[in-house]
Amino acid sequence: MGYIAPVTQFDYIQYANRTAEAAEKVRIVIGTTPIQPIRFDQVLVREGDALKDYINIKIMIE
Repeated sequence: MGYIAPVTQFDYIQYANRTAEAAEKVRIVIGTTPIQPIRFDQVLVREGDALKDYINIKIMIE
């Protein structure tokens, strides 16, 4: 199922209700660890660091 961004107030209320209901129905399976969501800011920092490293290596080679 894909993610559709809420556009109208009605869409947002439906999205919020589905999210709240899903949070109540979380199942914990014994012997496993929950999957943590990927935070967008963490991805940006990691990608930014990789780009800086690439630029530094490229400068050192030239």
